[in-house]
Amino acid sequence: VCNETMTCATNCTITSVGTGSWKEVINGVKSMTILRPSLTMRKMNGKSSNDTAGTLKNPVLAHPSLKPLRITETSSKSCIDPNSLEETHRISNEWMDMDMLIMIRTPNVDDPSGVVEKGSACNKKISEYFRGKKRRFEFQYQFKFKKVPSDMELYMACEIEKPLEFGRFQKAVVSACIAFMRKVSPSFHCTINGSPPTKDGKYEKAHISFELEKAMDRVHITKPGETLPPLGQAIPETSEDQKRRKSGKTRLDWNLQDTYTMAFWSHYLDWADWKVMHIPLVKPFSITTILHEQPAYMQLYLLDANRQEKNKHLQKDIKRVVDLEFFHDSASSFETIAKNDDLKESPRKRKK
Repeated sequence: VCNETMTCATNCTITSVGTGSWKEVINGVKSMTILRPSLTMRKMNGKSSNDTAGTLKNPVLAHPSLKPLRITETSSKSCIDPNSLEETHRISNEWMDMDMLIMIRTPNVDDPSGVVEKGSACNKKISEYFRGKKRRFEFQYQFKFKKVPSDMELYMACEIEKPLEFGRFQKAVVSACIAFMRKVSPSFHCTINGSPPTKDGKYEKAHISFELEKAMDRVHITKPGETLPPLGQAIPETSEDQKRRKSGKTRLDWNLQDTYTMAFWSHYLDWADWKVMHIPLVKPFSITTILHEQPAYMQLYLLDANRQEKNKHLQKDIKRVVDLEFFHDSASSFETIAKNDDLKESPRKRKK
């Protein structure tokens, strides 16, 4: 898609040489298959190849089921290893210093026989944490602000670059999912198709978003001198405090002294299998059926509270704090997935 060079592993440099093709310069590596589109989709925002080129560390695989899933922190262009308790991912920018842990449920959690591969020592501990819970993943954040976000609203969002193309069945399923999310989360906001990009930033990308303090399943505030709750374990918060926070009866006090530890989880999305599940009256379906070959970008962003168009999340009003690219290798075989998925009406087939 654009000319760039990335060091993806030891003694292995991958250089793109044009649209749809890659030149592999291999030293000491017999073979390699490149399925991941990297960060080149960000070129749609007018960035040059130098903006997207980066160095990716050799990923640490906690469990074989996580191999197809690629998570990249876009500002540093660094890979994030899910289920890694030994080293949380550090993000530092103008707004905050954050440690982040991504925990994803692996098949051994639901295997009472103990026959399924258990993975690394870290994965075994995380599997024990998931056992007895319905959630398919849990993201944990621990951060301290460098600047107080005055007159700003903090949101958690999932964003994509290209507008979605729906067939009749996809549209029905997406509508059912949106209706369900509106019911379970009053702070839910979405724009499914987005709007055409403009130089002044007065447009929306396709996204779903939630007000952060209402969406988080656990929030714990640590005062100076107090002991921080460790990531990888249950984040403490009383049920009464959680109810008041989620209902909006209490608001978080953003300041420069406290440390905020948060957890968000769901049993509706399986990152390892790249599927949406457990939506009432909707069969489990592949994310690729909706996004096609696109990655999904999980974000935390600040939104101008004094914006003129309150019902829109325009790009000009957004300041991204965390931006994670999620991509699954199965998205490279979209036509095969669309053919075998329950939602068979592919927009690409209609074009043909």
